[in-house]
Amino acid sequence: GLKNLNMDVLQLSQILQESSSSEPILLLTTSGNDPSAEIRELAEDKKGMGKYIEIAMGEGQEIKAVSSLQEANENGYWIILKNLHLVCNWLPILLQELQNLKANPDFRIWLITESQNSFNLVLAQNSLKIAYEAPQGVRNNLLRTYANWGPDYVQSLKPTNARIFFILACLNALLQERRTYIPQGAGQNGTILATLT
Repeated sequence: GLKNLNMDVLQLSQILQESSSSEPILLLTTSGNDPSAEIRELAEDKKGMGKYIEIAMGEGQEIKAVSSLQEANENGYWIILKNLHLVCNWLPILLQELQNLKANPDFRIWLITESQNSFNLVLAQNSLKIAYEAPQGVRNNLLRTYANWGPDYVQSLKPTNARIFFILACLNALLQERRTYIPQGAGQNGTILATLT
C-alpha cells in the first residue's frame, strides 16, 4: 500500500505542534547538517524577533546555558542548544535542570546533536526525538527547498525570478546529493579518488 519509499519533507512547524513545553525536542543530525537556521526562522515567525536564545555548546558554555535556560523559561522564549555531542559529560546537569523547571507553556527547548554513543540515555528518552538529515535524492531535496520557502513566496516571484529560483534549487539539490558519495580509494600520490556521477 506504499506509494513512495521516501518520507515526506520534514516540517519543523509540524514538530512544534506535537511538542510540549515540558518535553525537549532532540534533533539528531549528521556532520555538516545544522537545522538551527530553520528553527530560528520558525521562532521569529511564531514568537517574534529576539524571543529565542541560541548557544553553540563547547567547553565553558555550560554556565551560560543553564542561566539562559532559566531565563528562556521565565520569559516563555525558545532556546536552542547546539553541538551537545561535545559536552556529553555535562548532559546529566542539563537533565536535572530540565526536571527542576516548572515549564512556561510558551517555552520550548531544541537540542541539536550528532550521533554519539555516550549521549545521556535518560535525556534522550525524555525528549521528542527527530532524525534531521538531508533528503535522499534530487527530487526530495527540491521538494524540501520549495517547502522551506513556502508556496506564497514562490507564487509571488516574477517568471524570470521563478526560473532563477528553480535553477538555484536544482544546483543546491545536485550539490547536496553529490555530498553523499564517499571517496573510494587513494591515488598513487595519496590523493583521494572519488566516484564520478
